Amino acid sequence: MRMVIAITGMSMGAWITTAACLLAGCGESAPSRVVWEEALSAKHTGLAYLYRNDLEGAAGSFESVARLVPREPLGHANRALALLKLRDYEQAAASVDRAVDLAPEDGEVLSIKSDIVAARGDREAALGLLAHAVGHNASDVVLRYKYLTEMRRLRGPDLQEEDALDELQAMLEHEPENLAVLVELNEILVRLERWREASAGYRRMAGLLEPVPEDIQTWLDRTLDALDRRDGAEAESSAGILGNLLVVDPAYRASRDRLGDPSQQSPPLYDFRTAPPDLAAVVAGSLVDMAFVDAGDEWMGNILPDEERWTDLALADADGDGRLDLALAGRQGLTVLRNPVDGWEAVLSPWSGMDDSVREDAVFRLVPGDFANDGDMDILVAGTSSPQVYHNEGDGTFGLAQTLDPGDRSGLFASVSRADFDHDGDLDVLASNMSALRFYRHTEGGVFDEATSTTGFLESASNVSGRAADGVPADGVSADGVSADGDSAEDVSAVRPAQSLAWGDFDLDGAADVVALFDDGAHRLYRNLRQGRWVDWTERFGGIRWGGAKTVAAADFNNDGALDLFMAGTAAEGCRLLWNDSGRRFNGEDTPPAFGDACDGLDAAAVRPFDFDNDGFIDLALAGASVPGLSGLRLARNLGNGTFEERADLLPGLPSAIEDVEVGDLDDDGDLDLAVLSEGRLLVLRNDGGNANGWLKVQLAAALEGSGKNNFYGIGSTIEVNAGSHYQSLRVDAAVTHVGLGSRETADVIRVIWSNGVPQNRIDPESRTLIVEPQRLKGSCPSLYTWNGDRFVFVTHLMTRSAIGALTETGAPAWPDAANDYVKIRGDQLRMRDGKFEVRVVEELWDAVYMDKMELLVVDHPAETDIFVDEKYLPPPYPDLEIHTVTDPRLPVAARDHHGNDILPALAARDSLYVGDYRLGEFQGVPEMHSITLDLGDLKGAERIHLYLCGWIMPIEPSSNLALSQRGNVAVVPPYLEVPDGRGQWRTVIPYTGFPSGEHKTVFIDLTDRFPAEDYRVRLTTNLELYWSEVFFTVDEPVRAERRITRLSPDTADLHYRGYSREYRTAPYGPFIRDYQVLSGEPQWLPFAGYRTRYGDVTPLLQASDNRYVVYSSGEEIKVTFDTADLPEPPSGWTRDFVLHTDGWLKEGDLNTATAATIEPLPFHGMAGYPYGPDSLYPDETGLRAYRSAYNSRWVSQENFREALRRHGPGR
Repeated sequence: MRMVIAITGMSMGAWITTAACLLAGCGESAPSRVVWEEALSAKHTGLAYLYRNDLEGAAGSFESVARLVPREPLGHANRALALLKLRDYEQAAASVDRAVDLAPEDGEVLSIKSDIVAARGDREAALGLLAHAVGHNASDVVLRYKYLTEMRRLRGPDLQEEDALDELQAMLEHEPENLAVLVELNEILVRLERWREASAGYRRMAGLLEPVPEDIQTWLDRTLDALDRRDGAEAESSAGILGNLLVVDPAYRASRDRLGDPSQQSPPLYDFRTAPPDLAAVVAGSLVDMAFVDAGDEWMGNILPDEERWTDLALADADGDGRLDLALAGRQGLTVLRNPVDGWEAVLSPWSGMDDSVREDAVFRLVPGDFANDGDMDILVAGTSSPQVYHNEGDGTFGLAQTLDPGDRSGLFASVSRADFDHDGDLDVLASNMSALRFYRHTEGGVFDEATSTTGFLESASNVSGRAADGVPADGVSADGVSADGDSAEDVSAVRPAQSLAWGDFDLDGAADVVALFDDGAHRLYRNLRQGRWVDWTERFGGIRWGGAKTVAAADFNNDGALDLFMAGTAAEGCRLLWNDSGRRFNGEDTPPAFGDACDGLDAAAVRPFDFDNDGFIDLALAGASVPGLSGLRLARNLGNGTFEERADLLPGLPSAIEDVEVGDLDDDGDLDLAVLSEGRLLVLRNDGGNANGWLKVQLAAALEGSGKNNFYGIGSTIEVNAGSHYQSLRVDAAVTHVGLGSRETADVIRVIWSNGVPQNRIDPESRTLIVEPQRLKGSCPSLYTWNGDRFVFVTHLMTRSAIGALTETGAPAWPDAANDYVKIRGDQLRMRDGKFEVRVVEELWDAVYMDKMELLVVDHPAETDIFVDEKYLPPPYPDLEIHTVTDPRLPVAARDHHGNDILPALAARDSLYVGDYRLGEFQGVPEMHSITLDLGDLKGAERIHLYLCGWIMPIEPSSNLALSQRGNVAVVPPYLEVPDGRGQWRTVIPYTGFPSGEHKTVFIDLTDRFPAEDYRVRLTTNLELYWSEVFFTVDEPVRAERRITRLSPDTADLHYRGYSREYRTAPYGPFIRDYQVLSGEPQWLPFAGYRTRYGDVTPLLQASDNRYVVYSSGEEIKVTFDTADLPEPPSGWTRDFVLHTDGWLKEGDLNTATAATIEPLPFHGMAGYPYGPDSLYPDETGLRAYRSAYNSRWVSQENFREALRRHGPGR
């Protein structure tokens, strides 16, 4: 975890031998330090190019590495890999041979060579190379698993099960807790009818899964029962179902990640084999000349009353001037020390809603946060009274907005945290007093509801039943004891009080988890299951049971991208640091011994992680009650190598009793100062000299209108910074995040992972950087591109009816039905290419696609007519195809919006003009109520009236739907249609018209017999974010117009990686569209983990809706051609249009989509819900098992995305 240079793929002895030979025995002088640093920069650039799929750039960069350090294998091997991907096999072979000459036993190098040999057609030789590599690298499970996979491919059914078993058992010898290997091994034992060994294997597996989720336990029991009865068929079936269920479990995913993806070419070498050991050393430099000095008198003089004793303090920009102010809690109220440039001043906001007796004895806790989500910093006040929210009045004063638990007198609130815990775009509150841990959910406008009973913050992990491993409800009761109707299955009184809380994404799945310290030492880690629910994950994560802990803080102390835990306890117990092992578990065995000095004799009350010397490593400030003669404030400096040192010499003389400490740049000079409370007195310690190192201040700003996706300051987001070879990951917990850069003056790149999971990069950030939330689509379905005779053009999005796992605005799950989608393609949008029609379907947003069927309908019709299909969104059952023919489209005689504006010119043609002049609301997709009124003219005597509207919709995201379901002030109103009733009023005649299901979609509305009076006006009203481009209607069109329909099934279909087309908008109200010709290969979204369809031919999977489908996701494309050899030409005077029929499902990556982190569970036709329980599973049929084995073999991990910035940065 803290190793400077990884030796992956080689034994230690082989590495030492190779390094010694290459550096000392080769007759060449070793490269200089400067040369190695150039090579390191070129390596980073090459890795970044590979990550972005820029293969020419990668090959050139690694060629530079090989030129700079010719006897280092990495440059040659990685150049070979880039050339292999470019299909330059001859040059790739020459380059990899050079790498093998330099490192003949290196497993990663030999793996790349095997790929090149296989690509040139000699798969037997490639397998032999892998066997040779395994022989020299017996403990490399990635190599062994690739060897096993290649044996299976090459030998097919002739491979003996015993041979596979031997390889899997060898892997388990080196990784005995690898659940993925154990699953495969157990299934083979079942097939071999080795009953006793299989039974022992499944019991061993259960031990790795404690606590075992109920649906997994159900099928585990069935498997064990079948094994006990020696029922081979039942055991094999149950074991297969169990294996499918396990794929969504975090423990399985972590284990499977460690095996790599043998369906793809080998990964590059990330680490030099022969570099000087300190080349990329992750260690702190020497401490700069700095100290903390008492600046209270200088800064504040006597502006505070001597008689007041403060009980808590907080730092926040209370008046919005960009400088940190200081808030103090006292008997009379909240005193804010404003911090303008010209000097400090005190402003008092008296307490409200509490009587004198409570106020006199109260102990207050201050928690700043933008609770109203309006861009101003508010204050939550908790203590011996009920928690209260004070909203910012804009002038440095605060007024009471809400008392969260009126009348509650149950004791001191020992710990209060605020974050967007349910990831719905606003701040929630988690608090603990002396009686219970309580969760307050934000509902609207800074108002909170107590909702502990629905969250899962229960006392222990004993009630893990009822939910699959990744939050799948089962049998109506979840793991947190919440019934399917939302009622609590267990009384809130079971929730114990916690003395300290910490939060963060500890398991690296994107959602905010919670650590709670309890006074009996039975501390808990609650894993976030999304949708406002958590499950006790303590036994899985391990390491946090320590009876002496009193306070806890989370930060990435070793700069590996995972949040570690620091716990401080009583004077007798000291401190403990728990390293986070890549989101899998906490490891407390490597606690740095230097903490003994910093914690010696300290009864800890507060811990604050911060980088006081700006060296790029998170240090610690500890406050508490010390033994007489020792300061109650301690500093521990992070040395960057996994150890800390105590630095009492940096502090002035301080009292032995310190109640609290807060950190922030109070003088705005680029280093972090300290504000301290001692016996109710304020002390301010200025950091003098910490800004000698480089620094960066990052402020996030979410959109306040038309978004609702993130809380304003992005609390809970992650900021990653790369500066040269130095990487940091910081959790956003304040309006401004301070970043130390060490000896570098600037950072190369910042990547923000917003609290809703959306990434955003900033290259070459300034020292004071404001990053505004991007306004872009996050999930919306795959893009359809067609060949128009000159280039591929964007047509629309497909399968937008499907959103499995998502929430609706009522909080109910979305329908599980397959999309069964039909879209029109105009004749000018699709032309023949080499005798075939060709379409490309690319997933470019944060979706997983399960494409089950594709079919092209060629529609020939007279040239004077046009054809349309109804492309609106309706709830299931979805209608079958109906083609509407238009011969005489008519424009309304008048069209006005709800402001009375004439909008007819904008609706006259399908072009870049759109109607959308309305005020956006808080949430994307939900503006103010708005309408369009159309006057169709005099239609007396008309028998059939059909209305056509073309437009697009800005969708509401699942997390916003969660927020909407919690609110009473916003309701989604789908479009409804009214007509005049003849008495001066409007009458609703169609309560739900549907709406465009994506971009450039046509909505068909039958108005026949809808007019009670001879007034042919219609009004369409909604508060969905709809934008209309064209409106026309028809009167008495022929019921059966001439046309000829020819159905074409895919002739070829190829799945591959493509990247992302440039996204842009053509007009202010226009949709997001893409330019296929402008491409970025860099991944843009956190991937869904799991098994996807392997790249290559997928033609058989698109022929029918049969649960055998193509599984793919962001950046991937299906190229589909349709053979036209038997297609007749249109008759004379006719023209040709098309309808594309697709069937399948979509799952958004939104954090509040159920099982959003994984591809699995797989959907199927006829499922009653998604996700489904243990008694409603993807069909276990022989044909479907064979399909999954043959096609869905490509394992995709989230690791590459998470590690990209740490491994190579922007790669310049």
